[in-house]
Amino acid sequence: MKKPPVRPSEMRDQTDVAKVDGEDEVVKDISDKNEDVMPLEEGEPDLFGNAEAEEGEGPVIELDEPDGADLEDECSPCRPAPDPGRPSQSEVEDHNIDHLPYRCWCEDCVRGRGTGERHRAGEESSVPIIAFDYLFITKNRILRRDELEGNAEEIDIRVLVVKDTRSKMLFAHTVLRKGVEADNYSVKRLVEDVEWLGYKNIILKSDNESAIKFLLTAALMGIKTGVKGVEQVGGEHPPAYDSRANGSIENAAKDIQGHLRTMKFSLERRLGKRLTPRHPVMSWLVEHVAWLLSVKRRGKDGRTAFQRVRGREFAKRQVEFGERCLYKLPSKGPRHDEAGKLHERWRRGLFLGYAHSSSEYVYWGTSAVVKSRHLQRMRQPLRWPVGALEAVTGDKHGDYPKCVVPMLADEGQRPEPVPVENYRPGPLGIQIRKRDFEEHGATIGCPRWGLQYD
Repeated sequence: MKKPPVRPSEMRDQTDVAKVDGEDEVVKDISDKNEDVMPLEEGEPDLFGNAEAEEGEGPVIELDEPDGADLEDECSPCRPAPDPGRPSQSEVEDHNIDHLPYRCWCEDCVRGRGTGERHRAGEESSVPIIAFDYLFITKNRILRRDELEGNAEEIDIRVLVVKDTRSKMLFAHTVLRKGVEADNYSVKRLVEDVEWLGYKNIILKSDNESAIKFLLTAALMGIKTGVKGVEQVGGEHPPAYDSRANGSIENAAKDIQGHLRTMKFSLERRLGKRLTPRHPVMSWLVEHVAWLLSVKRRGKDGRTAFQRVRGREFAKRQVEFGERCLYKLPSKGPRHDEAGKLHERWRRGLFLGYAHSSSEYVYWGTSAVVKSRHLQRMRQPLRWPVGALEAVTGDKHGDYPKCVVPMLADEGQRPEPVPVENYRPGPLGIQIRKRDFEEHGATIGCPRWGLQYD
């Protein structure tokens, strides 16, 4: 960036200044033309236009700014820490009596009651952040992780809560244990959630507990290898021992905790009996609660979380969870006309929620989970048959495809192990691909082989 051009006539009143031992010293005053401007000899070119400057016009001299001047204009504004001020001596003496109220200029108050900088909602990250944490369901209560500390109750169900901090979309899944299970169920559900959101660049965020950090690492590997279209994925953790720094997922856990309790009470009132935490229906209810919060609750912009992701409102019909409805059999596919042309086209089923990846309702049929694009509500006396939900024997985890270790057709074809005495360490950084598993098989019982195989 250059300053406006300066003509010699405009420089006559300026003064050249040099620094000498930190003091300003006037070196030369160019305002006096007779002393500082030497007359031109005959034939000597006028490089500075002094001859023409007397008439008011002359050649333009451009002055360049020093290197780095452009960078000074691009700096972010300074945010200095607030000054606590300087109280009078009498104020200090009076305050030292009881130290009430809290004063930031009192070191004793700060050391004893200071809370530090508030966790304010700053500028939204340009990269979507997917945060996750756990809820715990005991025999009598639904607890968050901070409420579980010091509680001796036995944990019946663990719920993995997932939140997209950009769209506010919520997911919840019942899991067998914290961290990564032998069949990688938690990892696969996290990967499915990320794939449903459809982001190209994401950040996974969890706390610093070892089990959940292991889950984050495994999920990163699963997303990189199993989700198409993802260009960049990374991990993030809040400061150690500071749960409030991950407040977004803490609030999501509270929302699901409260609404799950409400829906459970409503279902128990319909059934006329108490629902145990280990009942298979609970796994479906947990996912249904998170889905309802995402498709029904509107934000300040007037849109739901589902609408922010999909660009449209959720248009499926709603009935009570566990209500008996009629669902239509498919008109094509292997289930079409499985009982003949004159057989029924609709059957009874218990409503368990919605399929996230397709526009279908999820029902419990006679003995298995079924999906259908259609729903027909029944008359009020037929909606809540006695003992209907007790017949549900399949939970969400059992309905999910299990991780089966591939076996060779002929067990005798498995290569013989290398003797220990002849063992030599292989090269570092070796890559194992899917075709290696197909050719040589996998180690039976290895809990992490599925990450690469999928």
